Amino acid sequence: MLSPTEIMLVVLLSVAVVLIAVFVAVPQFKRKGVDVDGVIDLTKRVIAQANKTMDTIRPFLPEGGGLDVFAKITAAATVAVGNAEKLAQIGQLPADQREDEARKYMFDALALAGIEITPEIDRLIDGAIVNAVRLLPKTNMMDA
Repeated sequence: MLSPTEIMLVVLLSVAVVLIAVFVAVPQFKRKGVDVDGVIDLTKRVIAQANKTMDTIRPFLPEGGGLDVFAKITAAATVAVGNAEKLAQIGQLPADQREDEARKYMFDALALAGIEITPEIDRLIDGAIVNAVRLLPKTNMMDA
């Protein structure tokens, strides 16, 4: 049987593989005429399922389990900013609406994770989005 740490690693790696596949596949699908909104909905469902999985294994993890609110916000920001940037790159979202789209996605993801949006959490969201934007590969779309 896998240890709790190994289970967490498997879950995180699985989510990472799915996210990488989405970021690589979205532009390809768009060029072939596939509806990108369906892919984004799939991503939201994958994150929701990952949260359910983590809720299931959390009792078996050491105290805190390594997944605190900050880690969830940081992870959600990476996905939110990546989605908004990809949507802008393929023409599904005006470039000046990327931040609003990322914030909307963050609020949805954190609501699914059961995290209440307080002023403190909102400040963390802002910082996490800025950090995630800085971690994006540089493109001609970037103006932040």
